[in-house]
Amino acid sequence: MAHTPAEDTLVSVVIPAYNVAGFIAQALDSVLAQTYRNFEIVVVNDGSPDTPALEAALAPYRDRIAYITQENGGPGVARNAGIECTSGELVAFLDADDVWLPDNLAVQVARANADPGLAVVHADARVIGDPTTSGMTLRQLNRSGGRASFAAIVSESYTLTTSCTVVRRAWLDRVGRFDPALRRSEDFDLWLRIAHAGGRFEGTTRVLTHYRRHAQSTSADLWAMADAVLRVLDKCERTLQLNETERAAVHAARRRQEAEKHFIEGKRALMQRDYRQARRSIREANAVINSRKLSLVTYGLLVTPRLMLWLYDKGARR
Repeated sequence: MAHTPAEDTLVSVVIPAYNVAGFIAQALDSVLAQTYRNFEIVVVNDGSPDTPALEAALAPYRDRIAYITQENGGPGVARNAGIECTSGELVAFLDADDVWLPDNLAVQVARANADPGLAVVHADARVIGDPTTSGMTLRQLNRSGGRASFAAIVSESYTLTTSCTVVRRAWLDRVGRFDPALRRSEDFDLWLRIAHAGGRFEGTTRVLTHYRRHAQSTSADLWAMADAVLRVLDKCERTLQLNETERAAVHAARRRQEAEKHFIEGKRALMQRDYRQARRSIREANAVINSRKLSLVTYGLLVTPRLMLWLYDKGARR
């Protein structure tokens, strides 16, 4: 693609695709509308069951993208395949159901070029598609901020979203690609490895992406997500040389994820009218969360369990 002298940095845009035939055109249009023009695009069909519809949606773009197919391996494997067939100094990731705003690359590349020591630059995203959180930013939802570090990322006080993240290829060469053994939280694992190796992150509160939430999103299954995070935490302890602070942060993060699973288990038990199990699970969750509201819920399950079920069901229907 033609570019000006100010756009000498080639950006490789990697888009994994799985069951996204209805979204892929909007994602690609958002890349092609970027004000920064020196980029290459690869779409990786990750063994998608909607391949005929996906390829029909891609047909108008085939002269402007590289397209590769593979057996299903998960988003990390698909992104790795995209990385391997591109050559940009910077690698930008976009999930096929998300959308970039027009100045996403211009802002990110300018920040990366201003400080060549940065490993990762990233922005904020606004939620679309989910009526309960639509319009909110991910920083608001995750209560994310402060400075990046291994401990901050592992505790999820500092979060970043893959679709509005640009990574320097040299750091992917240094710490390795996405772990192909991880089908969820593979990005969380990569950020932790980069941070542990000394890579610097720089984020901005500026919204440069629209992040789509829907029932098919990998983040929609909270139980599976908690399991995936626990798997990453186990891997950290097994493969990284952690100092005392880092190890304590991993242990605290594990307790929070286990509490999350207890809370989900409690909600499931409540819906099944197993009030004793619901009370036990929510009490175990609250031993870590330490919420006055959950303490009241636990007491309510002991005294008026049917009322608690009615209140929960009423809230879930809103």
